Amino acid sequence: MVKWEIGSGILLLLFSIYIAQLPHYSFFLVMIIGWLFLVDGLHFIHFKESVLTSSFRKIFIIFVLGGGFLYGGVLEGGNLLAGTLWSYNQVDVITLFLAHMFTLPTAFLTFRLLSASLHVEERKKKNYKNKYIPIFIGTLFIFGGAFIPAPKVITYALFMVGYVLLIEFLVLLRKRHTFIERLVSNPKLFIPVVMQALLSGLLVEGANTLAGAWTYHVLTYTIFGLSPFILVGWIPLIIGLQSLFELVK
Repeated sequence: MVKWEIGSGILLLLFSIYIAQLPHYSFFLVMIIGWLFLVDGLHFIHFKESVLTSSFRKIFIIFVLGGGFLYGGVLEGGNLLAGTLWSYNQVDVITLFLAHMFTLPTAFLTFRLLSASLHVEERKKKNYKNKYIPIFIGTLFIFGGAFIPAPKVITYALFMVGYVLLIEFLVLLRKRHTFIERLVSNPKLFIPVVMQALLSGLLVEGANTLAGAWTYHVLTYTIFGLSPFILVGWIPLIIGLQSLFELVK
């Protein structure tokens, strides 16, 4: 079963690159599903747990139905609020949100595998002294992004930081440690975060240079067709995904 899953994941990843060359916008959905199969198989080898075939299935359903929609809504809503940092050339809404839905479990499994491979150990987590601090600051950031005149990138950054802090507050309400608490307790966790961001950014954005499914309207300076600024932007995106995982797990 595991060999079939890993093999299918690799084939789907290769097929997604082929689709991107056609070009066709569905490459992103195929790529995410292939990536999910691959990391889930590797996750089972390392941890003897699978979100697709074991008792993790209930968690996977929560990931897809709850967290995936929330993640997609925040990402696309923030883009509209900021005044369209990127636009889609040929993507339909259903395909887009299906891809967003599968992104959350894929990000969780990838991060866990990278952390284990790098032997990044968890340390005793530091708690917020006041659990209402994240929601207070987060609300200020969201309102600041919505009403303060600023460049598109700044508006989007304020909105996304506000979103992460609101997620942190909701996690604290569930009496759990948040992802940012984990990062503060052990800064070495930034290593798998950065590695995952670069891996995701290079794979997804690289394939999009072939497919042209979406176009960025900011930070358009590129090296070999890829914007280094956009790749760096994947780092807070990964942090946001991990924060959301702490809420829905």
